[in-house]
Amino acid sequence: MDNLAYKEKELGKYESDGSRKLTLIEKLSYGCGDLGGNFSWGAVMGVITFFYTDYCGVAAATVGLILLLSRFLDGISDFIFGFILEKTHTPKGKCRPWIFRTMWPMAILTVLMFTVPSNATNVFKVIYIFIIYNLLNTVCFTANNLSYSALSARMTRNVKDRAEVASFRLGMAPIGRIIVTAGTLPLVSLLGNNQKAWIIVMAVWAAISLIPLWLCYHNCIEYAGMEVDKIQAKMEPIKLKSGVLHMITNPAWWGVTLLWGFSTANYSITGAMVPYYCKYLFGNQNLYSVLNLLEAVCFISAAFISGQLQKKMAKSHIGFYGCLIGCAAQIVIFLNPLNFGLIVAMYVIRSFFTGLTIPCVFALIGDAAEYQQFKTHKREEGLVFSASGIGSKVGSGLAAGLTGLAMSAAGYIASAGASVVQPESVLTAIPRIYTVAELLVWGVQAVIFLLWFRLDAKLPSIMDELHKREARGEF
Repeated sequence: MDNLAYKEKELGKYESDGSRKLTLIEKLSYGCGDLGGNFSWGAVMGVITFFYTDYCGVAAATVGLILLLSRFLDGISDFIFGFILEKTHTPKGKCRPWIFRTMWPMAILTVLMFTVPSNATNVFKVIYIFIIYNLLNTVCFTANNLSYSALSARMTRNVKDRAEVASFRLGMAPIGRIIVTAGTLPLVSLLGNNQKAWIIVMAVWAAISLIPLWLCYHNCIEYAGMEVDKIQAKMEPIKLKSGVLHMITNPAWWGVTLLWGFSTANYSITGAMVPYYCKYLFGNQNLYSVLNLLEAVCFISAAFISGQLQKKMAKSHIGFYGCLIGCAAQIVIFLNPLNFGLIVAMYVIRSFFTGLTIPCVFALIGDAAEYQQFKTHKREEGLVFSASGIGSKVGSGLAAGLTGLAMSAAGYIASAGASVVQPESVLTAIPRIYTVAELLVWGVQAVIFLLWFRLDAKLPSIMDELHKREARGEF
């Protein structure tokens, strides 16, 4: 008996009214998908800029331009793969096969990102970084993470259950990022503080990442998707032109795309700037690992609380108030940029409220897919969930690219492991870039959440109408 037949026998067929509850094993396994993916994403978001400037000797402005250009290409690839996902039909569903197909090359490419030939010319280094970075992110991570994101909407249509799944995802995702960001620099120092040490550490992270990704693939069955596919099979196939038109004329899609973009920009700014903050203002780069550990503990605790809180409050309300508190924390840091104790306190507060808001963003993507179906009579979750990929890639790329350019403009001196003394202009710029950029990110998110209030109120009636349509065999 194959895996799918076994699951159907044990748990029963998906009920078309969306009432089947996901099991704890399914929720945990779904969370494993982002846990595994964050071993690659954590390296890209958390330490790659620092590695390229301080261990490969590539100029900060050059790294920023590479990341900026690559992220725009990455955003385009999400449109393309969203359509490919809609066209995928296998016995195991739309999403699960892509998780399995991409997890192996992701692990290999994560290591290759850190194997830039140390004696090569700068031109060769730039070409190498650009190619490997895009193979990992534009191709493999796009296919893996977009499939993974859309999987939640194909596991269940129960809105409250989907909110809880989002909490498991966002509660478990930082574990991979914690391991990479908190463990990498101390281990690199322990193993010799050179490029070989980076390669060894990344190889270990890559190997570990395969375990949670496989658990996600094995245990997360697309029950809801099976029922939707039965209706879809009787209808005209989805066309790229009309699908993209539906997507870009869906205000809810734009909302979640922007929210996801600014959310990942938040991570990218922190990952890009805090290592420099710790190394040059506090004199100890390993403090970054301590701060990341504190951030992750707060984030994980809050993410699981968020799932329960969403049963009592609207997602947009939680996000709005969380972002206001995030703004307040950044203002305190801006006014006290060298007070380490106060910065740690604000870091903890901001991390907790990030953990409350990010699961809301993810759950809203599923709501945007339901809204699009309500308006267009087409079920296009693959294309709608491209919002998470497009937003995250463009948002993080812009943030990483612009912070790199800002550091370069301030006069940052790149090095290849050697100790350098940064000019006073850089020491002044580091806290300003960090605090002002983060404040802007939090403020824009607050405005978007505020605009979402109206749709959140309409969602129960939208879901009721969709269930009635589907009971009649239509969208």
